[in-house]
Amino acid sequence: HLKRLADEMAHSLFGLCLDVGHRELFSDISAADWLSGMHPHVFELHLHDNFGTADDHKPIGDGRIDFAPLLARVKELGIDPVYTLEAHNQPDAIRSLESLKKYL
Repeated sequence: HLKRLADEMAHSLFGLCLDVGHRELFSDISAADWLSGMHPHVFELHLHDNFGTADDHKPIGDGRIDFAPLLARVKELGIDPVYTLEAHNQPDAIRSLESLKKYL
């Protein structure tokens, strides 16, 4: 539905955001497949981790989300989204950034 909405809007300033942590809670479809399904309208990725039971906003690598397939798909699709680290504090943001570096 989101891709159809973006297709219909047909405007270069209208895009979609994939919240990876929320996807882990509410969807059985992989984040990489969500990204492909939203392509070419993905403008932003909200990145945070969890264990699939609560919206914990844990640092990347502190939950069960495997970010490797998602970030490999970003490269495959040739997109350059805004990455938003959804951390609750500065130390968690730094840990997420350090974990994210190995994928970028």
